[in-house]
Amino acid sequence: MRTTQTRISLHEDHEILENHPFTDQPNNNNQASGLEQRISEIIKKLSEQQGELHQFSDGIPELLLSLEWYLPGILAEAHPEWEYQSFDGVYAVKILRPSPLEIHIFGAAILITTQTLVALDVLLEVDQAVDRILYLELRLGEDSPNGMLQYPYTKLNKLLNRIGSLKQNARSIRWAYHVGFGERK
Repeated sequence: MRTTQTRISLHEDHEILENHPFTDQPNNNNQASGLEQRISEIIKKLSEQQGELHQFSDGIPELLLSLEWYLPGILAEAHPEWEYQSFDGVYAVKILRPSPLEIHIFGAAILITTQTLVALDVLLEVDQAVDRILYLELRLGEDSPNGMLQYPYTKLNKLLNRIGSLKQNARSIRWAYHVGFGERK
């Protein structure tokens, strides 16, 4: 089973879990799962593209679909309530490439159980030599006194416009979930 260091923080709290297993299709020899390998392959292919990336750039729909399946497993490692929760879609408002092997997506995810939308901010860095994720930082859902803000699907455009206006200031949002693993190079 592959083990990683997982950093978990909610609001101001910060907790380090050492040698925390990621259980998405574990295999021997610390190898990445098939889904993680696919995400890495896509990001490497995207690094060859010129210009700004957007929701429908070549490779992005497949990446968003892969993240739809992958990210809930990361959340479930740290938060038991995510064991039975998943996404029913991921939308990208802004896609940045901080470096050739990194991708930063700011957008929204649909929660499958409630069919509601929540804000999403994910940064991934992949390994050049091996198809695996070196670093992942995921922020999900704006926190409020009544819990995580969830928008009905009919308000998709309103949420995407709100997220679009915040994209330069994503770190100023008080996130309901903040999880990740690895060290950024």
